[in-house]
Amino acid sequence: MLYLDGNGDPLPSPLPNPFLTSSQTITARVISATSQDPDGACYDETEIEFEVDAAAVAYSVADLVECDDNGDGLFAFDTSTIEETLLNGQTGMRVLYFDANGSPLPTPLPNPFTTATQSISVRVENELSTACFDETTINFVVSEQPVAHTIADDLVCDDVTNDGVHSFTLSEYDSQILNGQSATIFEVLYFDDDTEAQSNMGVLGDLLEVNVAAMTLYARIQNRNNPNCFDITSFRVGVNYLPIAHQPNNLSVCDDESNDGTASFDLSLLRPQILNGQSETTTNLTFHSSPNEVENGTGSLGELFTNTQNPQTIYARLENNLFPNCYTTTSF
Repeated sequence: MLYLDGNGDPLPSPLPNPFLTSSQTITARVISATSQDPDGACYDETEIEFEVDAAAVAYSVADLVECDDNGDGLFAFDTSTIEETLLNGQTGMRVLYFDANGSPLPTPLPNPFTTATQSISVRVENELSTACFDETTINFVVSEQPVAHTIADDLVCDDVTNDGVHSFTLSEYDSQILNGQSATIFEVLYFDDDTEAQSNMGVLGDLLEVNVAAMTLYARIQNRNNPNCFDITSFRVGVNYLPIAHQPNNLSVCDDESNDGTASFDLSLLRPQILNGQSETTTNLTFHSSPNEVENGTGSLGELFTNTQNPQTIYARLENNLFPNCYTTTSF
């Protein structure tokens, strides 16, 4: 048995196993060992073709992750560079796409490719030999887009110490911005600067101490799996001075000769006692004839008051001029 390469040069016989070669055609000659022909031994020959086709490589494509821009669960993905990435310079290759059920998709993929979240399979094969192929997967992910619902301002009154400091637990506002959206899918972060909220840097801790009357906070709600899907709203928190209405002395006068049990009282005389050194310019003092009126800030009496009962209880309300909800009451 004799083997000859394409140039007619002899090859080892038998051929090595494995026989390492590029694409080539060799001649195999079978020679009779018993031939007596004086012109040479009898033989027959044939050709053996070794063909080495280029291997196919399906290069990986990074996950395509986008936010659902209209809440329909679909997104129109840009596929313009997918095939270039898959082939990475290879030529003579065919690219085939299949959905999760194994059904063929158009090749090349439409651009844009509108889809819900799904993983598709890709087969890259040599056009000359389909036995030379490789496969990979491309993940299309459509992430839910949150909505930042309004958070009500939380401007609180200081306590009786009036130290000007209040601690706010920021997570207590989560339910307002979520407004029914899933806390499993979305998370809420808080910032004291809009730029930091946009860039997702400088997140505040859950417990925030505030020592100003009002400051703006920014709440960012984002998809836990894709923080690029986010929305932002703002609200104010602050702590405000709580005026303390001090207990004044009772007002008593002697009746006149009519002894009708009524008299005119100057309620302004009790201002210094009720204020007890607090500013008249930052507070507002009013007088009322009933507990309901003093709590609601309605039915204010004039400072010159004629009683209708004897004795009669008068109620005083001292409130912050800028934040009327910060008030205390007393009576005499």
